[in-house]
Amino acid sequence: MNTNDNVDKSLTKITIHFCDNLKLGRLLTRPVVCMRVIDSSQGSLLKKQDKNKPAVSFYETQRGNIDYIMPLMTHPAAVDGDKLQLLKWEESFLLQESLEYLIKKESSTILFFEVMDCVPKSVTKDNYERLHDNGMRKIAWAFLKLLGSNEVINIGQRLRLQLYKPLPSQKRKKTSEIEVFQWWSKSTKSPLQASLLVSIEPHEIFSIEPSLRSMLPFQEETTISVSNKSIEKTNSSNNSIENSNESSNTAGNSIYKWSRKDGEPCKIPTTNSLSLATSGSCQILKFSSSGRFLIAGSGLSSQFFISVYEIPSGKFLTKKLAHSDVIYDIEWCSDDSCFISTSGDYSVKLWCSESWTFKASFVHPSYVYAAKFQPGTKNIICTACYDHIVRIWTYNNAVQLLQELEGHNGSVNTLCWIERKMKLLSGDSHGLINVWKIPNISKYSMNRNERKFEKYVHVKELNIPAIKITSVDKIIDGLSDVVHVFCGDGSVRSVDFIKDQVLFQYELPMKPQNPLSGCCSPCGNLLFLSSSNGSICVWNTKSKHIDATLPNNLHPCQLSCIEYHPYEHMFAVSSLEETICVHIYTFSNKTEEMSTNSTVLDSTKKATPKESKKSPKNKGAFCSLEASSEPSFEEKNRVYIFFIFEIFMKKYIFCFF
Repeated sequence: MNTNDNVDKSLTKITIHFCDNLKLGRLLTRPVVCMRVIDSSQGSLLKKQDKNKPAVSFYETQRGNIDYIMPLMTHPAAVDGDKLQLLKWEESFLLQESLEYLIKKESSTILFFEVMDCVPKSVTKDNYERLHDNGMRKIAWAFLKLLGSNEVINIGQRLRLQLYKPLPSQKRKKTSEIEVFQWWSKSTKSPLQASLLVSIEPHEIFSIEPSLRSMLPFQEETTISVSNKSIEKTNSSNNSIENSNESSNTAGNSIYKWSRKDGEPCKIPTTNSLSLATSGSCQILKFSSSGRFLIAGSGLSSQFFISVYEIPSGKFLTKKLAHSDVIYDIEWCSDDSCFISTSGDYSVKLWCSESWTFKASFVHPSYVYAAKFQPGTKNIICTACYDHIVRIWTYNNAVQLLQELEGHNGSVNTLCWIERKMKLLSGDSHGLINVWKIPNISKYSMNRNERKFEKYVHVKELNIPAIKITSVDKIIDGLSDVVHVFCGDGSVRSVDFIKDQVLFQYELPMKPQNPLSGCCSPCGNLLFLSSSNGSICVWNTKSKHIDATLPNNLHPCQLSCIEYHPYEHMFAVSSLEETICVHIYTFSNKTEEMSTNSTVLDSTKKATPKESKKSPKNKGAFCSLEASSEPSFEEKNRVYIFFIFEIFMKKYIFCFF
């Protein structure tokens, strides 16, 4: 890229992708990358363009006279491969400095990246003093000149940086000297057969609402009362949906009369009643336990939000910047007083639904794919992590790790509570399903004056060869002793986890390319599965036949999530496509009298009486749900022929006698 090209005067986005071919003799614990922006002409950290404006953290202006760009550090990496040769970060930093300022010749800006391992003192013991500053074991380093030779600007694409071996640590004469800069200034460097992939690009300035905890340098930090006022202002400005006098808290606690009666089997919703806009692609949807709220986890790049809507009106309540990576799972507690969000940014966050504010964070060493509240409690949380471990946490004014459940050989992808038996099922990427149980739930209490925490024990692992050959992506409760296991081969297997037996295997006509999404109705009779083209197959779990197939008119791509309402004939769907909204389908009484076997249900367009006369019938076994009540031309011909034949037979019989 030449200097003549226009550079956007806004934010600077620096993304650290991964490090490959880094052969290590020791096992890593928490590999991170530390980034520094250095002025090579001075050998010090680069001065900010405006010392009164924060460049990295919102708190810079409150920590004294900080006139330089502070160093940044990534979260610990996810380790791939058996020999630790690929370290993944995929993490982005936003600097509130323009690229135009960073690439000036006068500053001679160089970005330095240090790959190091955060070694805890409990691991190193006597060798702790031999490590570098703050107990960090430095592994490799790299540098990048923003303005390279021949006036080339190194931005706008992925760049592969050569990694070098760090020199032995020495005592520096001045505390202000930067060790990695001293390595770079030396003529001799020891290159490694490894590289680090990074990218630098301009980023547009965007507005973001204040939060209880600031996560970006330009995000204001406010108190709860100010946040509540902001929510009320957002609700009042939403003119597209009918206004309600109830607050978000009152709406959740109020008794709403749902159309589905107690014990009534769930029906197949066919009418698209609501379309809810989200921020970017949406990975997960979750109705609250009372059914009055719907949360969507969506976002792009390094900004992922939780958006809250009121049900059944669809009224937008609030949106919060929650994570810096994909939100994989959301779970509500039984009384809807709080919920948790699970993300690939190595954290599970606890939120208060009364004020929609952040409450606590449960930090993990790698990606977290699922989290569940222990039934009957709202301060005990089970989490499933990429590092093969299921963790049990508690929150009583402080986060505490209670227990680590080992026994998986792959990343733990899903958790499922069988509440009636108080058993926890965990599935991993190698097809193993473990069953855990609390020995005596009645003795459980977290108060110090009462009995101690009763640990989880391993009951058994499901010995099912058909599942062990593929990844277990999701497990959902199918009532009785049956669970539905979503496998990596694009199929769903109904499993009796007591007898270790596969009862039935659900196959789709079109195999999905991405992990299969779907859900089971609360009554257990309907299983909703998404095909690769966005259509939804509705299986009857009793007859083991497809009751209906919903078309993909509104979402012509594979769905990322399908969620059925706990008390209403309603479900919500989402997609990873940025342009597709969250759609909510409800049941229409007009469809109850019509047969649904082998039927394509079209809820996107209702034919008018004039259109129904001209609309052709579908071919084969597929018939339109909105078909006209007036007989077609072919049906009229059959009636006329039968009438003529009947008159002819009467005349023939009369002449015979």
